[in-house]
Amino acid sequence: HFSAEIDSAKSAYDQGLLAMGEGFIDVPRERSYSQEGLLDDYDNRLYDLSVEHDLNTAWTLKAGYSLYNTETYYRSVYAYASLKPGDTEADRYAWFGPEDFKTQTTWVQINGSFTTGSVEHHLVAGSQLFTMTGDAQAVETTADTINLYSYRYYNSKLNTAAYFPPANLTPEAGFITHQDDRAQGVFIQDQINLTEKLIAQLGLRYDTLERELDTAYYSPMEHFSADDHQTSPRAGLVYKITPQLSTYLSYSTSFGPGFDFEPSALYEPETAKQWEAGVKSSLLNNKATLTASLFQLTKQNLPTPNPNPLDPIKTLSVGEAQSRGFELDFLGEISPSTSIMANYAYTETEITEDFGGTQGKELPNAPKHQGGAWLHYDFPKALDGLSVGGGFTYSAKRFGDAKNTYSDGAYTQWDLFTAYSFSLRGNPATAQLNLTNLTDEHYYVMRARWTNMPAQPFAATGSLRLSF
Repeated sequence: HFSAEIDSAKSAYDQGLLAMGEGFIDVPRERSYSQEGLLDDYDNRLYDLSVEHDLNTAWTLKAGYSLYNTETYYRSVYAYASLKPGDTEADRYAWFGPEDFKTQTTWVQINGSFTTGSVEHHLVAGSQLFTMTGDAQAVETTADTINLYSYRYYNSKLNTAAYFPPANLTPEAGFITHQDDRAQGVFIQDQINLTEKLIAQLGLRYDTLERELDTAYYSPMEHFSADDHQTSPRAGLVYKITPQLSTYLSYSTSFGPGFDFEPSALYEPETAKQWEAGVKSSLLNNKATLTASLFQLTKQNLPTPNPNPLDPIKTLSVGEAQSRGFELDFLGEISPSTSIMANYAYTETEITEDFGGTQGKELPNAPKHQGGAWLHYDFPKALDGLSVGGGFTYSAKRFGDAKNTYSDGAYTQWDLFTAYSFSLRGNPATAQLNLTNLTDEHYYVMRARWTNMPAQPFAATGSLRLSF
């Protein structure tokens, strides 16, 4: 199987809205603090190849390779400030320069079944190799100071010609970075059917991580390197009380590089441990499933902002955060023409270790309550091919940063769709209309006090899909 996806785009950078005090600045959602005439260039290429071969009736060999290359040229002007109630002005900054990242993934995997005595085994084993090479450079500088309430991008007279970086940009004159990552892992997992009712799962993964980083931010170039490795076990147990009711318990660990928006140093890899226990039941003559679970997730070495205000771009890898809670999921047919999907999650989060004033705070973007439901209905033969659906998504209050200084309110978004499937000259076709955010709910995708993206307002989207 081979697939390719190639796209190019130009778009103006939009930072969204700034936080003010414990909430957001009171301006329309469509307000932009960017600069007219400036467009970022995006070129993305994704190639994916996978093969599968049956060695015999019991064993299958699979392998694959993917390449993802993204090239971007930023021409961005944005407002940067930590606003307090009553503030009306903010400085704008310019970020101009190219970025090129290439990632490659190669994997091979074997699946098979065998028995040892009366015990049945389902084995999966394989290896993965991941490489990433990235280069970026930019000029970042103060552009001007604007009034956040009266500014309109089409009235700005800012001259941006001087912000483009020269071909021989020096470390002391801008931001320069080059990064090489190489991660390799081998794994094995065995599902063991001990009896008809008792199933165990055991897995082991070994990862190595090699990283090199050369970076400068208006300073001499610095070199960082790190070699890390870890063995990550996982285990699970399922007990079938009846053919329709089962319980399970699982434990898993993980290991991998952390991520920072602007690479400035190498820090310890992120590690995690998760416990989960639950019950799963088949309902309505096995046409529906209901799952309830309890979980606890602990992550270490989270990228944490440097408390030194004179060096805010640097991050340090310290800290630990914990999430624990309850999840409930329902999926199935409640009639031959009607299906429903519903879920609910209660999650408590806490930053348990940190040096920057966030210990004991909640994790950002982690609501205590969230859930939703979606209903799908296919009309009977008289209207064969016509279907409708609708549902809602609910989220409780979320904090926008690790110090919990500002937050977004709870929201409920409603969506509807209708679709009609038919034949067009012998080819399957589907016409569909989507209505999203019917009540025009206001909420934000929060990243930091200076950049919070408003959710898309009410929108109607039509599409026609034709298969050959």
